[in-house]
Amino acid sequence: MLSVSVFVPSESDGVVLNAAKRDAALDHVLERLSTLFGGATVYEAQGAWSNGHGIVKERVTVAKSYTDEETVEARWDAVEDLGRWLKSELQQESVLLSVEPVSRVEFL
Repeated sequence: MLSVSVFVPSESDGVVLNAAKRDAALDHVLERLSTLFGGATVYEAQGAWSNGHGIVKERVTVAKSYTDEETVEARWDAVEDLGRWLKSELQQESVLLSVEPVSRVEFL
């Protein structure tokens, strides 16, 4: 089992994004991940990175889906397309996409 995550930023060049535009982008990410992988969960996180001049901190929203390796391989191009769309839509230098192994997932 794998998790596929798309990190949705809250700022562009240090300026907080328009809330309506960011919410619409997040909604699109949720809908797209749900279409690709059957569902998605969102949670808030704090990110930090070095930009060469210091540490930048930013609130991010992580949209995550769970699926099998075969499905990730078959649909990864669509995930990358989603990342490129998000990068353009929210005027970002980059957008983080990740795939991570998950030892166990159960729906009870």
